[in-house]
Amino acid sequence: MKQIHVVFYFLIILLSISCSKKEAALTNTDLLSRAWQTDEVIFVQGLINGTVYKKGANNNVLDFSKIRFTFRANGSVEGIDQDGNTGVGNWSFANNETQILIKGGNTDPVTTLMIARLTASNLDFSQVRTVQGQGAITVTIKMIPL
Repeated sequence: MKQIHVVFYFLIILLSISCSKKEAALTNTDLLSRAWQTDEVIFVQGLINGTVYKKGANNNVLDFSKIRFTFRANGSVEGIDQDGNTGVGNWSFANNETQILIKGGNTDPVTTLMIARLTASNLDFSQVRTVQGQGAITVTIKMIPL
């Protein structure tokens, strides 16, 4: 009987030690490094605020279903735009990892994405675009893993 108690206490100690190990928290690079697809696109211009695309919806104003990003931990990124055109470049975080900077070819300007939410299941970011004759439009894109 005494031997059973010793084994029992040994198992309890072993379980408590194994349960107390903390898993390393995922970094923002870990969270970002995957393939993403568009779930929702929201335009805001002045008092106009609306969803122009929602994955699976029948009444989308615009089609953003082709937009994809594949971020890799080595700093490379591949993208597909709404017309199906592909591109490659490099990405990095900026401003305490609140922004993603994407640089394509040598002559391409740097694109800045302002991160609203980055989790294992969501990448939400916004970007301000200036459209001639219409002024500034804030575009918010909500992405989910592919």
